[in-house]
Amino acid sequence: MVYEVTPRRDFSLHAEVELWNTTDLGYLAAHAAALIARDGVPAGATSLQAGRLGTITIRDRAILLGQPLIMNKSNIDRLNF
Repeated sequence: MVYEVTPRRDFSLHAEVELWNTTDLGYLAAHAAALIARDGVPAGATSLQAGRLGTITIRDRAILLGQPLIMNKSNIDRLNF
């Protein structure tokens, strides 16, 4: 059985929805894991180079992909998904 998923465009349940780019998130996880295993990340580092993603911020020992895509009433009609 095939289901077609259509997002609720009226945002009656939530004011906004956040989405991560899972391709970039997986790429960053693999890149960071390889870097940590190979060279390690120096204590106190605030960024690292992550290939095609460029410079990635490290804050409080967390590697941050960046801002998620935020969908809400003001931008939902401009997004192509």
